This record gives sequence, C-alpha cells and structure tokens, in this order.
Amino acid sequence: MTYRFSDKSLPPDPRPGPLEKYFLEQMVAVARRSYERGWVYGTAGNFSVRGAGYFWQSPSGVPKGSLNPRSFIPVNPRTAKALACHYSKPSDETPLHAAIYRQVAAARAVVHVHPPYLVKVTSRRQSLRFSLQEMQKLLGSSSHESELVVPVYPNNQDMVALSQALEAKLSEHPVLVLSGHGVYSYALDPEAALARIEALEFLCQTYYP
Repeated sequence: MTYRFSDKSLPPDPRPGPLEKYFLEQMVAVARRSYERGWVYGTAGNFSVRGAGYFWQSPSGVPKGSLNPRSFIPVNPRTAKALACHYSKPSDETPLHAAIYRQVAAARAVVHVHPPYLVKVTSRRQSLRFSLQEMQKLLGSSSHESELVVPVYPNNQDMVALSQALEAKLSEHPVLVLSGHGVYSYALDPEAALARIEALEFLCQTYYP
C-alpha cells in the first residue's frame, strides 16, 4: 500500500509531537546499540522515524553512537528534502528512507546498519534462503517449516536512482538487503525494526557456512 503525502499538510517549522519524541528516544537507543555492536563503524548507518506528514532523518557524517533526539532532521517524504534549516544535512541515503515511507504505510521507523556477517554473506549471493529456522518468523514466515527467501539487490551509490528502482519492491518484504553493503529494516517502531535485523544476522551466522 502506497502512503500519499501532500505538501499542503506540512508545517514550515515542524516540531516532534509526544509519540514522535518517544520514537526518537527509542531510535537513539537503537542507534547506540548498533554502534556498540560494530554495525555502524565510523559515521556509517542511518536511522529515521515517521512524523505527521514528514519524517525525522539522522544526519550525515555523525557517529551514530552519539545521536540524541534533537539530532534528527525533518524531511519531506515526497521530495526527500529537508524541511527546515539545520546545523547538518540529512543522510545521503535519505531518498531510500523517503521511498520506504511513501510505499509502506505501516512503516514508522527505518533502521539501516551493516551487520558484518550479513555483509560478507550477501557479497556473493542474489538471495538468502532459510528453512526450518524459528527466527524466520520475525521476517515474515508463518512457520519455520516454510522456506523464506530474502532477495539481495545490487548496491548503487546513486541513491535517487536506487530508490526509484526499488520502490515498487519495498512492500514485498520487511527488510531490504543490498549486496555487500547492509540492510534496511522498517517496522511499526524502532525496536521491532532492530529485532528483524538481529534475526537476519543470526540466520546468516548459523545457516550459512
């Protein structure tokens, strides 16, 4: 289901409401845990939370273990452009976050990290296939007895082109895996998005030699 946005509904200088503040605090904790695990070394990774007609995007060039709720930048999901002046620019991967929010109505949080084993495994595969694994259920399998197939898409440094190429596919799975790069997970809240990545990294570690 595609989520429709209208620029007419966007305030000129948005402020996070109570629920958005709660999710931003939760996302800061998720980013810190990802940093401590080595999933976002240096200034890698990016995180966002859906707002009322816009979304809050983590900034570019900032270590994700040091984020705070005020670090996030309001972005127009239709144009992927920042809505207000800010001390830093939003992540270079903002166009893909915007595409997720446009295409997946249930997505309220997006977590993008680089789990090492997943990065290694996906550098030489076009898909990840799992069966008879309980962790599959966190990624959409109705039963561990069914086969779970997670597509692996080629990475592209042109984020606008990449988001345009993949947008129609985003609602097919709760995660988006890019070859040799990392994973985007989108869910109703930051913790749920992180849980899917934890499950996928665990499956890659235990299922593939």
